[in-house]
Amino acid sequence: MERVPRVITDSSVSLVSAAKILLVDDDEDFRRGFAENLRDDGYGVSDYATPADLPDLEALSDVKLVITDYNMAPQDGLSFADAFHDRHPEVPIVLVTAFPGAEVDQQVARRDFLSWQTKPIDYDNFTLLLHNLVSA
Repeated sequence: MERVPRVITDSSVSLVSAAKILLVDDDEDFRRGFAENLRDDGYGVSDYATPADLPDLEALSDVKLVITDYNMAPQDGLSFADAFHDRHPEVPIVLVTAFPGAEVDQQVARRDFLSWQTKPIDYDNFTLLLHNLVSA
């Protein structure tokens, strides 16, 4: 993932500083790099390798956006997204996957709270989605 420095305007600083992002991905290199990019842009990020590593979902009431990998074990990202959404229905969730296809399309289409992105992620395009989701 190529990192291009970004300029955050004064009008977006308050929005960014208020946004806490939960990142769950078992690919350590992706997770650490993506979390670092988000932090560099001013977002608060909590990152975990698997849903099992998370604190109780009820304790995550300050999360404004979830980014989770689709293909993880023992709990996949889709079942984690469903469980998180059950407790926090107001929080948008972005599913990321290196293996896109019809199955992912169908699963996401059934859930109005989900968006998805294909890895590798174009960070500049992703920040547009991110801004729209956390400002909604």
